[in-house]
Amino acid sequence: MPKVIPNLGEALLAAAARILAQEGYSGLTMRAVAAECHVGLGTLYNYYASKEALAAAYLLQSWQKIYGAAMAPAPAGARAMLAAQYRAIRDFLDAHAVVFRDPQAVQTFHSASARYHGQLVAQLAAPLRQFCPAEGTDPAFRAEFAAQALLTWTLADRSFDELAPLLLQIVRPGETL
Repeated sequence: MPKVIPNLGEALLAAAARILAQEGYSGLTMRAVAAECHVGLGTLYNYYASKEALAAAYLLQSWQKIYGAAMAPAPAGARAMLAAQYRAIRDFLDAHAVVFRDPQAVQTFHSASARYHGQLVAQLAAPLRQFCPAEGTDPAFRAEFAAQALLTWTLADRSFDELAPLLLQIVRPGETL
């Protein structure tokens, strides 16, 4: 009879997080995660098809926690919403700098980034729509455009003070700081 390990999925992600933090992406191996969780390698592969899938699942879980904390309670006003989103992106990048500085990790995730990029832009755009005017440019497009700009320029290490006036003109045209 196979042994039942409660919360094994969470334990696998926690082990991946510890290994990533201590040894970086190149130090993350399926064998190391399985050993840390005292499970067979086959058991780990039942949860994640590859090291890349495991790392992506951990990063997604981490992003959801960071973004959720930034959005609770929901920021009031377009500038506050943009500031919270900017901070969430920066906090995520800072928390996982060891991964994002690793050339192997960057190369590996580059091919999968298109799928996740679209989901991330949609997640950032959704709460911005409420601030976009109904007249003129489609509010959904305006929110998505602002979310894309926020993500692109935050990743390029631009300051929020530099981005805010431009982003607010996209989301709330004519409104001043």
